[in-house]
Amino acid sequence: MKTVILSVTVIFLFYKGWDRSRGLRGEFVDIDIDPYKAHSQHPFIAHHASLLPKWRCALKELQKNSSRNVNKVRINRVQLVSNVVDFLGNAMSTKNVVQLALANNRLDRQGYLSLSKYLEKKFPLIILVLQNNPFDDVACAQRFSESVIAHPTLEKLMVDNCGLGSDTQILSAIASTMNRVSVLTLNWNEIGSDGATVIGNVLSTNPSALKTLHVKFNEIDDDGVTPFAEALRTNTNLKLLYLGENDITEVGEISLRKAAFDDTSLITLFNSNHTCKVHVRDNLCPETYAVRKKSVKTKMTVAMFGSDKIADSTRTIPMNMHLFSDAPVELMPAELSFVTKCSKFGNKPCLSNMYEVVRT
Repeated sequence: MKTVILSVTVIFLFYKGWDRSRGLRGEFVDIDIDPYKAHSQHPFIAHHASLLPKWRCALKELQKNSSRNVNKVRINRVQLVSNVVDFLGNAMSTKNVVQLALANNRLDRQGYLSLSKYLEKKFPLIILVLQNNPFDDVACAQRFSESVIAHPTLEKLMVDNCGLGSDTQILSAIASTMNRVSVLTLNWNEIGSDGATVIGNVLSTNPSALKTLHVKFNEIDDDGVTPFAEALRTNTNLKLLYLGENDITEVGEISLRKAAFDDTSLITLFNSNHTCKVHVRDNLCPETYAVRKKSVKTKMTVAMFGSDKIADSTRTIPMNMHLFSDAPVELMPAELSFVTKCSKFGNKPCLSNMYEVVRT
């Protein structure tokens, strides 16, 4: 570990280590307040003109030093003005930085524009973390979102505790990054029903990239659940939705469960979302995939054969075909596939002539 002192209370640390998530050996740059020298009443270091030369020197040295394989950078509780962000971007441009975490930096409009310029250079960044760094205006958020969407390698974006719920236009701009990243977190943003509608509108477009969405620790109530439930009916790409620690009651959970898995009838079953698992109150709202699959199988078995166990069903009784009279045509392949599978049960004869007709 090497330490570079930027001020009395700010330390610039290099950690050698192994990035287990990516299989990369490299160094972590950690810029934070020195806990041994910082006073509790001053947990944040504001920028001062005297620090600028030190930032320039430290980051320029990092940029020139080819022996350092830096792949993670974290800066916490230290103000970043646009000039420093520019220095940081230049330094990271020569390194294989895959993760950048910025927390409590009082990023202003110019700071975010500098960050957007760095992203537009399309360096191999994979994870970008922004915590407690609110956006000043809509134009700034849109410019940032555009740079994220255009980035070729970015996979995970964390925008937590950035006050997104206070401006639906800013939230809409950030939510549009669902079209680029596979993981998006919007925790602790005071998002209410209006914000939920904004997010639901983007989800309903079925963005192909997004697989996991975190909207925990917000202010979403049962009314705010409706946009998510409606979006799940058309979204087939999202795999995990986290809505824990909101104001969602059992009523809201039922709405989500119905959207994700409604086994009231074969039609509602077919129209449900079969791909997404929803977590509410840190519990899985709908059944897990294995249980869900078993439930579908049981329901179809009972409908077809009058028993939930094929081996116990009466093999001379035709299937209850009237139960399928109002089933959508799109469901037929699943029905026939299941019937075909049942026809291979042991070496016993087929159930009936009707069974053969449907199977063939």
